[in-house]
Amino acid sequence: MAETDLHDSKNKTIVHIKKRNSTIVDFEQSKISNAIYKALVAAGKPDHKLAELLASKLVNKIIKNGYLESIHKDHVLSVEDVQDMVESILIEEGLAETAKAYILYRHERRKLREMKMKILNKKDLDEVDKTLDVNSLRVLSSRYLLRDNSGEIIEGPKQLFERVAILVAISDIIHDSRVYDFHDNHSQTLSEAELYYKKLDDFDSKLKIGSYYFNKYHFEALIRSYIDEAKLGRMKLSFKELLRVIAEGKMSNYGNKITEYYNLMVSN
Repeated sequence: MAETDLHDSKNKTIVHIKKRNSTIVDFEQSKISNAIYKALVAAGKPDHKLAELLASKLVNKIIKNGYLESIHKDHVLSVEDVQDMVESILIEEGLAETAKAYILYRHERRKLREMKMKILNKKDLDEVDKTLDVNSLRVLSSRYLLRDNSGEIIEGPKQLFERVAILVAISDIIHDSRVYDFHDNHSQTLSEAELYYKKLDDFDSKLKIGSYYFNKYHFEALIRSYIDEAKLGRMKLSFKELLRVIAEGKMSNYGNKITEYYNLMVSN
């Protein structure tokens, strides 16, 4: 999070958070209580109820200090200000050691964010970047993330996992019963499919499965998988007909499979 958008002054509530990447999400008081709880744990005083109580006091303090009205006039309260208030409340409650732990927690989180952004060559982190540790990001960046001709990283782990999930789903698409027959009795012209190897750039980000677009490497894998099965006489349709089926959205259900494969990678 980077900034807190406080509004709806009539109801006196905090409803939105502006994150570091400028996206707007619903406000969750639990995130503040979780941060306070981590500080309590670091200080050797784990107490969920106290964390929730202090989080409520913080929200009330923000409202009572008139920030809602100032935000309504296009002024934005930064999360750094909110975190400063957390420190203030901890000190007011006689929890100086916890306040110190919270300050160190903020410092370490900042260092970790900066380190991850440097590894990934990014200005902000997405939800997948945040879940991976630094060593994992270093391995991904050195071996697997795509780079441009200058050697600069041009994708993050999220995009990598989506890219791999699409590749895995290509086998499912090829083996769909509408286009595939295991009984080896279909004859297709392989040269027609092979011609598409020369058109990889033309099909970059043109084919879509659900909400996912094939890049040129996905398209190449689709051609290769098709040819392998067509040699065995198992493809009911020509490659051109297969492309038409995909373009007409008749394979869009495999978008769910791609999401399933993506979630498996992200969750492990």
